[in-house]
Amino acid sequence: MALDDWRKLDDRYPRGATPADLARIAVVLATGCNSLFGRDVHLVDGGRLQCSLPAAPCSASAVPIAGDWDGNGTDTPGLFDNGRWCITNVRGPGDICSFSWGAAGDLPIVGDWNGDGFDSPGWYRDAFWSLQDAGAAGEAAEFAWGTSGERPVAGDWDGRGHDTPGRARDFSEHLSWGLSNRNAAGGVDHDFTWGAEGAIPLVGDWDGNGTDTPASFVDGLWTFSNVNAGGGDAATFRWGSRGDIPIVGDWNGDGFDTVGLYRDGTWMLADDRIETIAGSGGPLSVTTFRWGVP
Repeated sequence: MALDDWRKLDDRYPRGATPADLARIAVVLATGCNSLFGRDVHLVDGGRLQCSLPAAPCSASAVPIAGDWDGNGTDTPGLFDNGRWCITNVRGPGDICSFSWGAAGDLPIVGDWNGDGFDSPGWYRDAFWSLQDAGAAGEAAEFAWGTSGERPVAGDWDGRGHDTPGRARDFSEHLSWGLSNRNAAGGVDHDFTWGAEGAIPLVGDWDGNGTDTPASFVDGLWTFSNVNAGGGDAATFRWGSRGDIPIVGDWNGDGFDTVGLYRDGTWMLADDRIETIAGSGGPLSVTTFRWGVP
């Protein structure tokens, strides 16, 4: 295909792209994001979700997420933009892979649903869950669980190596949590009250023991628990401010989840472990960059 033919295809290609840029895009369109990242990108395995290089980033209103997209043990950024996902396998400025899963108004949820070491996308809508790669044959698991209006979370609550749903809602000046050990409709395996009403619920493996437990963020105040029960020992510190969006991930592959902030297209990802930051004025080792939005 001639260079001019590539330029005419559609608006997916950047204005003013050089012949080298267009040649690289052509390779990615033919082979998926594997060629872009130089290693396997699980989201294109089996053709279930085709990941391709877009011309434009996600919109400024996209929701920040994070996941281990390539199974290398480290989490990297992503954005959910009303059903369109932008992801990267690097912690810093770089290319975007994009695919579609979900629709406008859905809430994104990310986890290793089948225990294969790769995070996969999911979405939540009015107590209905759709989790890619969670079915026995690699299909999506879709089920109703919880009550409309709750805030979805996901984690490995029992240390078995795969993530399952959780939910949190405001209740009597606190956060009420329900966690399930199955990617299907059913009961609640952990039911407790922890955290302040109005806080953003988060989860992560704060102590590196292989299980995920709660955290919360409100106006720059972070609070953490190492147990899936009420009244657990809490670590706290202040970092960030009102309007910042908190994110969680294992950014350096050491087996401990830690914190990050997203602010208008700027990512701030901290390597310091929670036990190190506790009681301080925030993390000391922070990687800051812009990625994913105009």
